[in-house]
Amino acid sequence: MIKNGTGYDYEEVTYVTVEMGREEHDELVDAKLDEFDEQYPDAYREERLSFISSIPKTKEVVSKRVTKHKSLETPAQIFWLKNRMPDQWRDNHSGWTVKQAESFGRTY
Repeated sequence: MIKNGTGYDYEEVTYVTVEMGREEHDELVDAKLDEFDEQYPDAYREERLSFISSIPKTKEVVSKRVTKHKSLETPAQIFWLKNRMPDQWRDNHSGWTVKQAESFGRTY
């Protein structure tokens, strides 16, 4: 609720899937295969080959990074002000003079 009353910035990231180079993929396979060998030291050759073929040849790369601003929401601002400055932002301003009320478009 505070964010809506005061506005905020956030970052939006877009990813693109690209194919890895052969060397990069080989390094990834070697690293993953070392982990696999530690977990399953008695694995058969077919299991190792199956594991190697399950490693993807693509990766996600950041394509675009955008910082966006979420603007204020009027009702949230009103509640935020009413809660923090109740003397100035209450609904019933019975203590106003006629001149003050007319300047805000209110008639009593």
